[in-house]
Amino acid sequence: MHLPSIAIIGAGLAGSVCAHTLSAAGCRVTVFDKSRGVGGRMATRRIELDRGPDPTRLSLDHGVGWWPSGSGAFETWLQDLARTGAVASWAPRLRDTSGAVYRAKGWVAQPDMPALCRHLLQGVALHTACPIEALVRGPRGWQLIIAEVAVGPAFDAVVVAIPPAQAVTLLQAHQPTWAVKAQALDMLGCWTLMAVAGSPAGAGQPSAKSQAVPDLGWDILDSTDGPLMRLSRQGIQPGRTLGTNYCAWVAHASPGWSRAHLEDSPETARPVLLQALNKLLPSPMDWVHTVVHRWRYAQAAAPRAGGLQQQTHMWDSAAGLGTCGDHLGGGGLEGAWHSGQDLALHLLTKRPPTQS
Repeated sequence: MHLPSIAIIGAGLAGSVCAHTLSAAGCRVTVFDKSRGVGGRMATRRIELDRGPDPTRLSLDHGVGWWPSGSGAFETWLQDLARTGAVASWAPRLRDTSGAVYRAKGWVAQPDMPALCRHLLQGVALHTACPIEALVRGPRGWQLIIAEVAVGPAFDAVVVAIPPAQAVTLLQAHQPTWAVKAQALDMLGCWTLMAVAGSPAGAGQPSAKSQAVPDLGWDILDSTDGPLMRLSRQGIQPGRTLGTNYCAWVAHASPGWSRAHLEDSPETARPVLLQALNKLLPSPMDWVHTVVHRWRYAQAAAPRAGGLQQQTHMWDSAAGLGTCGDHLGGGGLEGAWHSGQDLALHLLTKRPPTQS
């Protein structure tokens, strides 16, 4: 029997879970992503510092830094996945906005955040740096278009697993109702600061500012004071290390500040966020590297009237077109997993006909 061929646009967690489940069931799956790698907002920034005789390479989790333990099938899936080494349990000390500190049970991918999606996509055909601009459905199936040129063969079905604002362009010609609903869903942006302090190896004793930071009593700090919403110490998560010469933080700005300053330049946003970071730390730092990243679509806000709300996925069996993502599954990585998994299982029960 000729197995259906399915294109998945987006290699974040929802798209990767969907691809993995469909591929394991025997479908011929091909994944496309506009980025150079996989993972979407499960992202790790690699930084090379050359202040010493030998360059030092550091990794900072600047998207999803960790995620709390879930429930039911999602938690069972993670526990099974931990046996492969792709994820590890982690209980960081979280200081909440009231000042209370507690152990927050959760998970991280290792050795970096995209590793989970790389694990799921093993054996799946993958094309990165492929920004799909349009979908065309013809007698032989779906064609994916970049710069008005078809990419790859025709597919029996397409799954769109990208943020709703980006999905609108692909959906509006084929499912205008979905496009309208996706357009009504507000996605919050987030400015993120990555900051490294320390001294290069071989440079002698660190200065008072760059020496190892004493235990602050917390690993993650939630704040409502100023533009920063969350501050996360780096190099302490399972599978990570910064060595003895550096310490680093990732700081996420609040949705309100990010919305007000979303179109600021990095040169404008960086000093403001760095000043806010300095206020949250107990002593001055000798910053050797600071950089910001703007997540234009970081998380779903409460949907406006007509927005997508309770559906974990959408599937048009007649057209062979579907969409999934954390914005449909309820938010967060658990929402992304439910959305991608539910769509894959639904598709398998309504397997698209192969094109002649």
